[in-house]
Amino acid sequence: MKRWLPTLGLMLTGCQDPAPARDQWLVTVSTDGTQPQFGDRLLIEVLDADGELACDGCRRTFGVTADVFPLSFGIPVETGAVQLRGRLYRIDQTGADGFPGGTGLVDARGRLPEANGVTPITLDLSLDCFGLPSTLDATCDRSAGELAPIPTLNDGTPLTPGTWWGVQPAPCAGPVADDMACIEGGAFIQGDAKDFGISVPLSAARERLVVLSPFALERDEVTVGEVRSLVRAGVPGVAPLLPSPDPMDPDGTCTYLGPNDASNDALPINCVPHQVAANICAALGRRLPTEAEWEWAAGQRDRESLYPWGSDPDVCEKAIIGVGRLLEAYFEETIPCRVEDDGTLRPWGVQPGGDPDDVTAEGIANLGGNVSEWTADSFAPYGEACHLDVPRPAVDPLCFFSASSMVVRGGSWNTILQHARAVTRQRSGGWTTTVGLRCAQSR
Repeated sequence: MKRWLPTLGLMLTGCQDPAPARDQWLVTVSTDGTQPQFGDRLLIEVLDADGELACDGCRRTFGVTADVFPLSFGIPVETGAVQLRGRLYRIDQTGADGFPGGTGLVDARGRLPEANGVTPITLDLSLDCFGLPSTLDATCDRSAGELAPIPTLNDGTPLTPGTWWGVQPAPCAGPVADDMACIEGGAFIQGDAKDFGISVPLSAARERLVVLSPFALERDEVTVGEVRSLVRAGVPGVAPLLPSPDPMDPDGTCTYLGPNDASNDALPINCVPHQVAANICAALGRRLPTEAEWEWAAGQRDRESLYPWGSDPDVCEKAIIGVGRLLEAYFEETIPCRVEDDGTLRPWGVQPGGDPDDVTAEGIANLGGNVSEWTADSFAPYGEACHLDVPRPAVDPLCFFSASSMVVRGGSWNTILQHARAVTRQRSGGWTTTVGLRCAQSR
């Protein structure tokens, strides 16, 4: 579908007249991504030889919907117009100046050819170029995925939305176990330009394009009963820590009570060091999910929802989170969701089955609360080499270099509400009463 845009100041004019009286470039802008997932704003600029706007009306921002591409408009030939620049971005990339900043966008430039009458040209905004901003002298060469000299635009074939290879749904190969759900592979933007975390290292603000293969993920967090069965079967390296006899100790709320005590079998397991968590998954013929896989599942795949259940911000009503003990609580416990509006108290601590509202469209439960969960990734800020020195896009990324500090995802009964967000990062160097696990399986 082609959209004919209305007049834009002095330079971009509508092309409703098929035979304009003056020379002009007839521009078609296209993309192979899906919208608005990979961009809900489009900025078009006509530039002079110095990279400045060629006129007062040579810049316009458009809202982008699923059916807007390819779109067309006319640019009358004016003195000084040398380049055309397009940037496809999401509104969360908008800076204080009202224009996109950072690298979480598609940015392309082309030189304007000599115009004679109506001269058609095409500007492509391919996801092959996501995260590679142009410069005055260079723009992304989509075939190489790197900066190259700016080409002269010609009348090319427009890209078709949704045809980029990474956005094609990748189903699981064959059935998955009854206690698991298939998470189809696909592409998403990992991170959130507006999420700065509770500290700079934990910030998720740097975004990157990720493509994931299909995998299966357990619908529920691993329980005490599942681990106890492994321990009783003699599987080495899978025993969690036992609770302190003093319930007010930090480890007084460990859920595993020993191989012969079934009292807590329905509760999620906690107090498991990272290696023990990995051993548990291996004993089940599975593995820990990567950080990217966890976020893809928690954000409901290409929906990239704010929370595992969607966009409803009433976290206290959706997840077992922030329900530490009251008054007599251990000093590190959090309680923002403990007290109901009528003054009554919600149960504190982990709960069997978690919260029925804390579930994704794929049927994955309690990603937002009950216990946080180990991933397979070492912790590194998004701005460090482990996340930057990878191909673009990042295909099935895994950042592992040391087990001394690992990434933890999701909220727990004893964490702040922000941890329920799909993008929020945490880190841990050891076991805690708030961290458990669920296992994944490549498909």
